[in-house]
Amino acid sequence: MFVEFWEVGSTASAPLPMTVDDISFHLAVDWVPSLPPADGTAFMGWPPFLIENLPSYSNTTFLALRDRAARSDRQWKGVLSWMLGVAGARQFLRRDGYTWVAPLSAFYPTVVRTVDVQAWPPQFPQTKLVTDRNRTSRSRLRPDYIALRPVPGAQSAGEYEWGVAEAKGVAAPLSGKTAYPVDWYNQARNVTVTVNGAKVTIPRHMVIATRVNPNAVNAQTRRLQIRAWNRKEELNGLEHFVIGPVVWRRQHTFDWAGKRVCQREQYHIVHIARFEPRMSDAV
Repeated sequence: MFVEFWEVGSTASAPLPMTVDDISFHLAVDWVPSLPPADGTAFMGWPPFLIENLPSYSNTTFLALRDRAARSDRQWKGVLSWMLGVAGARQFLRRDGYTWVAPLSAFYPTVVRTVDVQAWPPQFPQTKLVTDRNRTSRSRLRPDYIALRPVPGAQSAGEYEWGVAEAKGVAAPLSGKTAYPVDWYNQARNVTVTVNGAKVTIPRHMVIATRVNPNAVNAQTRRLQIRAWNRKEELNGLEHFVIGPVVWRRQHTFDWAGKRVCQREQYHIVHIARFEPRMSDAV
């Protein structure tokens, strides 16, 4: 079975393997990580009753919501969207090689009770790893997950790449969403991570959205979709920003290519997080 999937930066979809058992497993791990993996399907047994296998025009079988899902109360539809958003995000993270995934809140400095995390690497214990809000962020919300994966081609074992991820459940189609809302962008970056007081660089701030549309009349429109944004290649530049007020205008005239050219410029303020400037040109 598959879901329709858009890789980071891709405009074309591709099938991503995913089953109802995967959904049950991800939800059980997210809710009660101490459960044995084999108990996930029994603990979260609802997916087969609300999700069906739907053949598509391309002869690929996709997961889709059953028609009965539309007849539930709107609050339960919200719960359904949230749960499938969690499952979709965890499926993408697993597919992308993140072996360890834990809720960001498990490492908050204000946590009252210890939050269970599944098989978290012992070199980053909850007493030493702290996730806090980014004091320069304009977002009130923080991302959902912190994730680790082995560094490909590392010279020694125990080298990891860090990432944070925000899971979203949405009703709108994801096919044309090459960009995502600014508030999602800001939320995914509203985090600082320290280990033993030393700041950790986070190269990936991911947003993973899952389309959950139980109200659709057409079964094909009820298919699950997953789209991911923002990998480390996207950090080379400024994106998803809000243009502020004009602070300066100028006009100047000059000769170029045998012509007299008049050029007008307008400068705006743009709010961004604090950063260290770095030249990209060869010196």
